[in-house]
Amino acid sequence: MSDSMTDQEFQDTILWQTDLGQQALEKHEIGKAFDYLLIPSLFNAKARRLFLMIPNTHTRMFLLNEEQVARLKETSDQQYPLHQYAYGRYLQMLQPDDNAIGEAIKLFEAAKDDVPDALCALAYLVKDGHCGQVDLRKYNELVDQAFQKDSMLANRKICLRRIYGQDGVEANPQFVIGSINKMLEGEESEDIAVVDPIYYMTLGSAYGELKDIKKAEKYFLKAIRMGHYEAYYRYCLMYDECSEADEKEKRETYLALLDQGCEHDDPGCYFFRAMFNMEHYKEFNKEISRSEERRVGKECRS
Repeated sequence: MSDSMTDQEFQDTILWQTDLGQQALEKHEIGKAFDYLLIPSLFNAKARRLFLMIPNTHTRMFLLNEEQVARLKETSDQQYPLHQYAYGRYLQMLQPDDNAIGEAIKLFEAAKDDVPDALCALAYLVKDGHCGQVDLRKYNELVDQAFQKDSMLANRKICLRRIYGQDGVEANPQFVIGSINKMLEGEESEDIAVVDPIYYMTLGSAYGELKDIKKAEKYFLKAIRMGHYEAYYRYCLMYDECSEADEKEKRETYLALLDQGCEHDDPGCYFFRAMFNMEHYKEFNKEISRSEERRVGKECRS
């Protein structure tokens, strides 16, 4: 706070920057949102929840530039738990070598009492064996602890468990739909769900598991319109599994969706597009081989 600024002026500035950060998130202007929310997140609960949407998603962290990452490291070094967690997520997701992962673990351990999402991030590293042997029991315990402490990251993980029946949890997509709709109607919707399209993508996934294509499409497209391009590849997977269109139409739509996701630099769409290209290339080679065999056969018979 500037020496010439009163407490009220400071609070007004924090609220103003928080509102600008929320608007930037809604427009998927992640760099601007980071700049507006970095300092307010240390003083305002709403700004904190909004700021967490950046490190909680790989594609958002990927959009930070070097200067912003350096600023985040600087505030992390000043022992602010929220920013320790955020910088740890950067190391975990975008610098995944052994030294970076070791540093991320230290940051999550330092932040976990103040930032429940750090517990969930730590759980992922436990599951992958970065904290010793792979320990699925401890992984589940940490996710559950984080969920009980209102971790946004754990909430999403629990939803995915219940949609797909992961980690020994019985699949129940209808329960997830009810829980998210209840949350969207709650008091925090203005702070969280209206901004964060991940909840709409999750609804799309849940309706997809129930084979309700129209509702799934509605929520996937809503997430995409709000700038959450990961929804493209989840939409693709749902469409590929559930659509009753003929194979030609199905493939054309599937590839069109993947290409749209690739235009927005979604890693999942890049991966599935590459897999399709690889399979298409293999099939093309097989067809050439079969054609060559037929040609040689004809020559032998003539």
